[in-house]
Amino acid sequence: MKKNNRIYIEFGIPEHGWLFMNFQWQDFSLEIDLSNVPTDPIEQLCDTLLQLSSGITNPSKVIWHLGPHCYYFEIKKLEKSYNIIISESDEFESKPVKLVKEFEGNYDQIILPLYRAIKKFNSYSYKKPHWDEMDSKRILKLTEQIKKEHNTI
Repeated sequence: MKKNNRIYIEFGIPEHGWLFMNFQWQDFSLEIDLSNVPTDPIEQLCDTLLQLSSGITNPSKVIWHLGPHCYYFEIKKLEKSYNIIISESDEFESKPVKLVKEFEGNYDQIILPLYRAIKKFNSYSYKKPHWDEMDSKRILKLTEQIKKEHNTI
């Protein structure tokens, strides 16, 4: 499988509540600086993957908050694939007003790259006030779920 047929996502090192994110899918690219206020998007992404692995087909949205502008990132489990919808809004907590990108892919193309990006981000050395550390139990639970579903990490 070619790399451009799977999500590429990378998080930078957080600095004072801001985090650079580079997200790519085939010809689509989104490079933004995320805020961890009012919600932590990395924790939300972890929760979304946990929900998907527990059988929830339409889990919570992830909010990439830029203050006040934000992107909404939805992952839905279809029968044998995953659908991602990226939309944006000019203000936090308002309805997404513009569809940015929608695409579909399998577990290896969607879920594994997201999981690996969370694991890599969690391995970085950073402390408050830059970003709150994730609960290690959450990461372990996600790792266990991924291993059950895929047998490869």
